[in-house]
Amino acid sequence: MTAILQAHDLRWSVRGRTIIRDVSMSTHAGETVGVLGPNGSGKSTLIRLLAGLRPCESGQVLLEGRPIGRLSKRALARKVAVVEQEASSSLELGVEDVIGLGRIPHRPAWAPATTADRERVAWAAGQTDVLECLDRSYSTLSGGERQRVQIARALAQEPTVLLLDEPTNHLDIRHQLELLSLVRSTPVTSVVALHDLNLAATYCDRVFVLAGGRVVAGGPPSTVLTAELIADVYGVRARVEPLEHGVSIRVIEPL
Repeated sequence: MTAILQAHDLRWSVRGRTIIRDVSMSTHAGETVGVLGPNGSGKSTLIRLLAGLRPCESGQVLLEGRPIGRLSKRALARKVAVVEQEASSSLELGVEDVIGLGRIPHRPAWAPATTADRERVAWAAGQTDVLECLDRSYSTLSGGERQRVQIARALAQEPTVLLLDEPTNHLDIRHQLELLSLVRSTPVTSVVALHDLNLAATYCDRVFVLAGGRVVAGGPPSTVLTAELIADVYGVRARVEPLEHGVSIRVIEPL
C-alpha cells in the first residue's frame, strides 16, 4: 500500500518537558487510523505536528514522500485539513461562510466563490447534517453543531489527508456514529484522535496507542486493544470480547 502521511522519530517539548518522544507511524491511502491514549499522552500534540501546525523539535513528517516543511501553506492546505478539539471564531461569520473557508486554498487570492465552491459547501453541509444551519450565525450554534460545521469545512477543503482531534466531542451518540462512518467511507486518509476505545475498534483500520508521549502499540484494533494493554496504559480492568469484525470493550473498574 502507498504511504501517504509518515512520521519519523518525532520529538516535541515545551518548557523543558518532552510531550512527544521519538514517535514514528505511517498511514496508507484511504485508511482510517486512530490515535489513542489517556489524557496527557500527547494525542493532540501529535495531530498538530502531523498537520504542520507545530515545528518538530527533531524528526520529520512526510506527505506523499515530501517533508511538509518544504510545502507552501497553500499547497499544504490543498492536501491536509485539520479539525481541532475546540474550534471557535471571534468573527461573526455565518455557517455557510465558515464552511466556505475550506474552499480558499482552491482559488486565487481575493477571488470570489464560484458555483463549484458553493456546490461543494452545500454537499459538505449535507454530509454533516448542518444544511438547515447554513443561514445561521456560527456563534449561535451549540457545541455539537459547531463541531459538525468544522468537519463540513474540512470536507469542503477536498483534502488528501484529514486530521481530526477528538471529533466526537460534543456530539450525541447518533452523530458520533454518523461522523465516524462518514470519515471511514470517504476516500481520504484519516488520522483520528479518540478517547472511546469501542469507536476506535469499530471504525479504525489501525490504531496507534500513546503513553507518556511514546507509541507503545500499533496495528489492527483487534490485536492491539487487549485487556493487558488497556490495564497497562489506562489503569483499568476491562473485558475484551471478539466480534465478527473487531472487538467489544467493557471497562469494569479502575486498578
